[in-house]
Amino acid sequence: MYWLVAILLPIFAVYQALAVPIEEYGYDTAEFHIYRAVVYSDAHADGWLYPRWAQPINAGLGGPFFSLYPPLAYSLMDAFHLTGISIPMSWRVLVALGLVAGSAGMFGLALALVKRADIALAGAAVFIYSGYLLRDLFERGAPSGIALALFPMMLWLLIRFVERPSGLRLLLAALCLAAIILIHSQTAFLLAPLAGLVILFLWLRGGIKDAAQALVPLFGGVLLAAFYMLPFPIQVKNVQFDNALQIDYANPVLNPFRLQDILALPQNLDIGLGNNRMGESPDGLLHALALVLGIAVVAMLVRKKQTAAALLIAGLVLFGFAVLWMQLDAATPVWSALPGLSVFLFRWKLLGILGISSAIIVCYALKQLPERFTGIAAGALIVVYVTMHLNLLYPQLFYHYAEFAPSPTIADVHKSAIQHRAFGLSSFDEFLPITRAAPLNAAELQKVTASPIENIPAGARLVEQRQRTGLLELTIESPVPFVAALHTLYYPGWVGYVDDQAQALTPQDTTGYTLINVPAGTRRIVLKYEGTLVQHIGEAITVVTFVVLLGLAVVWRGPKRTMQSSASIGGNPMNRVARQSDLNAYGWSILPLILLAVAVKAAWVDPQTTLFRDHSTCAAVRGAQVQTDVRFGDQVRLCAYSLESANLKPGDWVSMTLYWQLEQPARESADAFVHLLGSAFNPETNNPLWGQQDKQNPGEHELAHWTTGKLFRDRYDFRVPLDTPPGEYQLEIGWRRPADDQRLKPRIARAANGLSVSSLDALLVSSVTVR
Repeated sequence: MYWLVAILLPIFAVYQALAVPIEEYGYDTAEFHIYRAVVYSDAHADGWLYPRWAQPINAGLGGPFFSLYPPLAYSLMDAFHLTGISIPMSWRVLVALGLVAGSAGMFGLALALVKRADIALAGAAVFIYSGYLLRDLFERGAPSGIALALFPMMLWLLIRFVERPSGLRLLLAALCLAAIILIHSQTAFLLAPLAGLVILFLWLRGGIKDAAQALVPLFGGVLLAAFYMLPFPIQVKNVQFDNALQIDYANPVLNPFRLQDILALPQNLDIGLGNNRMGESPDGLLHALALVLGIAVVAMLVRKKQTAAALLIAGLVLFGFAVLWMQLDAATPVWSALPGLSVFLFRWKLLGILGISSAIIVCYALKQLPERFTGIAAGALIVVYVTMHLNLLYPQLFYHYAEFAPSPTIADVHKSAIQHRAFGLSSFDEFLPITRAAPLNAAELQKVTASPIENIPAGARLVEQRQRTGLLELTIESPVPFVAALHTLYYPGWVGYVDDQAQALTPQDTTGYTLINVPAGTRRIVLKYEGTLVQHIGEAITVVTFVVLLGLAVVWRGPKRTMQSSASIGGNPMNRVARQSDLNAYGWSILPLILLAVAVKAAWVDPQTTLFRDHSTCAAVRGAQVQTDVRFGDQVRLCAYSLESANLKPGDWVSMTLYWQLEQPARESADAFVHLLGSAFNPETNNPLWGQQDKQNPGEHELAHWTTGKLFRDRYDFRVPLDTPPGEYQLEIGWRRPADDQRLKPRIARAANGLSVSSLDALLVSSVTVR
């Protein structure tokens, strides 16, 4: 019964995942992951079980995308697609399964630790409804959320293997770790400290043998992922992997957070906003409170001489506080001193482990309560925690990034690449081979689509051509020998043949095209991706490991199940896990309540009310400090704004939020800006400008893509320079047309204190004091 409740517990999130086209509202899925799955499926249709090379990307020149980015999410989406499910829908199914696996895994882990099913359900609720996980799955739409959801399952399988070793348990634990790595290897790094704490817990509880035994499935999981992991350190040297660090917003050293941004509570999404966001830490305050609670739990466990559990919770508390501290400006020297941390790109990616840490801490806290209060407290926690996070489960209120056809094609992939200027299906072109120096563009895509070869000599002709993933076959008649520049980027693993004879390949300067010598006459040219030696070694390791683990699962049954003594759990025999009749009654009481709540929310709350949501209009913006109405040109309207603080000192952040609205579709592009102006000239700028942030995509999205009538929240953050003299300053807001560098003239339709229009066609708002 309890397992059924654990599986149904995430139903509020699962319903949204399946009923709403979440792939169109998650910024990563809309721009990248759906199209990557299309490319993967296309390569699979060409006969590749694991396509290391993706030909349609990089303007049709191809790239080693799936050699470097974990492929399992796309492989699973392709598997769903083979059953008749569309690729966009396959992402929804993957998210739904991830939520169910996360809830079941956390329930199993908590049950293994505290031996109480009602408490374990509370832990599952805390984990599966944690704000960061929901943000990863719904707002970002990222495979990292799927990997994160599998963390509890992995730790639970690890404990199960140690408690009763068998070949099947070893195989399942190893497969789970391999799945995490192959879904999102970057997120897999965060599992390491958690796994280390669990191994320490097992060591203190059962001795060094248990700790050593726990390493076996971890080692097996790494070996299962060897086909991807082993070649990675070598292959990454052949692509432009450091591109991301050249972009300021992706450099963690340059982007700390303020404490108030991290310690947040779940905020309502707004029906009137066109670009709702959860924020980087939607429920950071709740996790911080759980960590503080963990300190008290450690003291109680120490007093009860439960050393293993005390050290487990202490480790989670310390690691949790360290993760929160790493978000702050105070931790910037650490990020600078440890360049290896830059692999995460964004500081907030460390926050993912707070969900599972809080869940474990809460479970042990509930275990310290008197027996008669435990079930009530666990049930109340489930209701309160889930209710507090229902306001985050309206993905249709996020920005609508894309609209997918039921069956997206490679042509759709190219169209999106042109629109987003993301020819490599990534934000930074970090997987573009180093042989390519010239920028990619739509004109090159058109040229590559038209012909597989760049240069055909006069009098020569292309007799026959055939191209699919990992293979290019050409028959050319040429009166003269020449060096053919093939429209495939040079990369290790490609092998060239002319008339079945191996021929050396070299890269063309700047373009990175693959060069091959072609003698005169009628010649058959074959370019084939055969992989590298280290790739083949990794594949062999994976196959051998899987065969060995599968064989062990068949022949190694492990020790027979034994009844656990009450002493191993604590308490008297009557309360071994809680009396079975009480547990069944508890489970049966929760199940109908969950189903009833889902039905009421779907049938009445969501369509008939605005519960769990706000509803702003231009005349009344929720959360704004100053309500106004200023028209810029004839298309953009400033409805309200907020300024966090008007009293600053050098080095402080200017934080301002503007609320815009389009009254009619934008006819031209424009850029927005916020400037800090003083009465004294700044020697560095040679004008009164002392701070600024200019945006090409205000509201984080192009003006032409804004929805008419919707509000767009536009956040600006920039520092007051350290050499700024004390005095009174003004904030200047405006819009500039990039086509002619002219500003849109503001017109105040609804006055507010401190508002005025400058002679430079900008809006001046209330003054700021620099101390």
